[in-house]
Amino acid sequence: MLPEKMAVFLLRYVKFLNLLAPHLSTKIERNGMSVPSIDNIVSHFPKIVTPCKIIIITSIFGNYDKLSNPLFDYAGMKHCFHAYGDNSSLQLCKPWKLHRVNVPGVSTRDLSRIPKMLAFKWVMSPYILYVDGKHQLKLNPHFFIPRMGYCYDIAILLQPNRNTIEQEYNWIRKNRCYQGALRSCSLLDEQWALYKKKTPLAPAYEGSYFLLRRRENMDFMKYWFLNYSTYFKRDQLSLDHVLSAENVSVMKLGRQFHYKPSGQRAVTKAVGHIVKREKVCYDQISKDGIIPFVFFPSIFCHFYKIQ
Repeated sequence: MLPEKMAVFLLRYVKFLNLLAPHLSTKIERNGMSVPSIDNIVSHFPKIVTPCKIIIITSIFGNYDKLSNPLFDYAGMKHCFHAYGDNSSLQLCKPWKLHRVNVPGVSTRDLSRIPKMLAFKWVMSPYILYVDGKHQLKLNPHFFIPRMGYCYDIAILLQPNRNTIEQEYNWIRKNRCYQGALRSCSLLDEQWALYKKKTPLAPAYEGSYFLLRRRENMDFMKYWFLNYSTYFKRDQLSLDHVLSAENVSVMKLGRQFHYKPSGQRAVTKAVGHIVKREKVCYDQISKDGIIPFVFFPSIFCHFYKIQ
């Protein structure tokens, strides 16, 4: 019994050290790659304190996409839209406030993931909506708040083409893993060997749009960043693992909310580089997509499923 208890203790201690490592040093080394500490990275981002119930953030680094207006009435959300980028030529677009950020030693690709995974460290609102630069918002995110209540930690789209983390891994292995692209295939295989033991049946999620509810313990988001930084640079694979491994309460948004089927309830419109179409930035505010308030007591958490 003693060796078994010692093994369990050591496994928990190693996991604890992995979570703590980014806070203890400027960087850690793994497989020849530097992983900057979370505290060091976050120091480059100004704290955001506004009366907004939801802060909406996006990140556009490099020369990939452009900003565009939301397709709903945002008149009462003047200070709620924040975009992060490093491109001096990126044009402003109402209602976005643009923050130009550079973190020495961090690549453009990694830099774009920091607002996605670590914004809770400097955004002080109760909810944070992250949306990729390749999307134009269609549905007012306040639609989801009464439905989330205190039941869920995150509302996120299900991946429309893949159902499980294993299918996600197989797709990446086939389409994104070749010599010279992102990282070596051996690192991806090492990552999957770990995930296969711990979360082999984890659902596959779409990491380009999610609504995060602030809670006291946000370690699962740090764990996501650590997994992305340590292994293959494909954040959806590590996201699938983290949400299951950390027992995060997930409100799964079904296919009709996804941008690819372009249904009436789609949360975003696909624009930018994924459809090779320019975004549009208008001076006027669209009146479409105004969502009425819906009272939804948290007592019904276990009976309600959003479809």
